[in-house]
Amino acid sequence: MKSKLIHSNPVKRDYQLHNEKEPNLFREIFPYRKVSRTYFDDSFVIPRPPEDFFITDTTFRDGQQARPPYAPDQILKIYDLLHKLGGYSGLIRQCEFFLYSEKDRKAVELCRERGYRYPEITAWIRAKEEDLKLVKQMKIRETGMLTSVSDYHIYLKLKKDRKQALEDYLKIVEKALELNIVPKSGSVILWVWEYPIREQLYLELYPN
Repeated sequence: MKSKLIHSNPVKRDYQLHNEKEPNLFREIFPYRKVSRTYFDDSFVIPRPPEDFFITDTTFRDGQQARPPYAPDQILKIYDLLHKLGGYSGLIRQCEFFLYSEKDRKAVELCRERGYRYPEITAWIRAKEEDLKLVKQMKIRETGMLTSVSDYHIYLKLKKDRKQALEDYLKIVEKALELNIVPKSGSVILWVWEYPIREQLYLELYPN
């Protein structure tokens, strides 16, 4: 019985991209007129935790989306507290910052003046070349990139298909590497078909 319920999830490298003409919106799980459903398949993936645990803090990114935005001096105070809480040991390894407004960039400069090794200041951008230029201008070593891979985002928001989205994301990843910027990918809503996009992005980011 146990062998039927639990299975390992080895890393695979052979996913194939299926470039459909119409989006799969999973209406059986997300119906328009009812509460979304939780799908159970009676199968459990065995976790593979890393030897070294660390935290990437996103207070200054998605942490601001549910409240009034922080002022630069408030961000600096929180950054000091994060350093005191877990920065000495590196447990809180990184903080992610927006760079879009003058206020965002001012906060980065204030935190950078502290000279802390941890949490490292990293950026968070859309997978667009104009956003990547901000990272280069601010001389930030690493940036997260929003690479939305659900059909809802790709077909309905971006007005692209899966192949176009993958190619555009990879272009920005390659551009970041050319600029000696370390890119990391962030997806929004990942489904089975989307593994080829995520797989190819990770192969580009982490070839070894």
